[in-house]
Amino acid sequence: TLTLSNITTAQSGTYQAQLTNSCGVTNSDPATLTVNSTPVVNTSPANQAGCVGSSVSFTANANSALGHTTQWQVSSNGGAVFTSIAGETTGTLTLTNIQVGQSGNQYRAVFANSCGSTASGVAVLTVNTIPVVTSQPANATACEGTIVSFVAAATGTPTPAISWEVSTNAGTTWTSIAGATTGTLSISSVSASQNGNQYRAVFSNTCGTVMSNAATLNVNTSPIVTTQPQGQTACESNAVTFTATATSVPAPAVQWQVSVGTSGTWTNVPGATLNSL
Repeated sequence: TLTLSNITTAQSGTYQAQLTNSCGVTNSDPATLTVNSTPVVNTSPANQAGCVGSSVSFTANANSALGHTTQWQVSSNGGAVFTSIAGETTGTLTLTNIQVGQSGNQYRAVFANSCGSTASGVAVLTVNTIPVVTSQPANATACEGTIVSFVAAATGTPTPAISWEVSTNAGTTWTSIAGATTGTLSISSVSASQNGNQYRAVFSNTCGTVMSNAATLNVNTSPIVTTQPQGQTACESNAVTFTATATSVPAPAVQWQVSVGTSGTWTNVPGATLNSL
């Protein structure tokens, strides 16, 4: 009797007994030992990422002399507990119309035969989302030569990249602003030529691109006198008229002042708020 304990696949082969006495040697018929094993995983599934509503696939395979069955499992609690997925018994698991609630789920394949079962490595699903604007830029008004800022924000997975665009023709065409890649766009020393420009933020990630609302820049300017009042000479009791005009954005208010004699002190003329005094 030959007893082999704790056999391994390395012991698969043919065995015979050799019987010997003083008259000679006789060999028994050979007997073949086939040692089967649990399935051996060749390929474990890889981590996958996809956008909401898309499809992703996990693939795994194993080999076994006995053959094997395949069963995919999922864990939604970090691998503490795995649950079999009904009907998923091939080498590829395909998930369709994935949603945010599945992000972080772990998946594995379990291969089984009459000798036991073996689980593949674990793969993690990441569900990405298109950017969603959470803060829109607001219209801004500033005086010529000052600084003005526009602010916008968005959420998304992965975190969206930001760029800013400007339109000088009421939104018909848009041009990227070089270097403007943060949530705040600051424009220093604004000029009258920028009055009416529109600005928007563009948020992009692997799932798509979303634009914020457009915000308009209004540039105000200091008054510029276009008509100067002229000196007048008149006889006592007669009427005289002084006229002055100016341009600015917004249109300037007018207030006439008087300096009596050589005092150098200027005092508002009550009610004199028209271009002509």
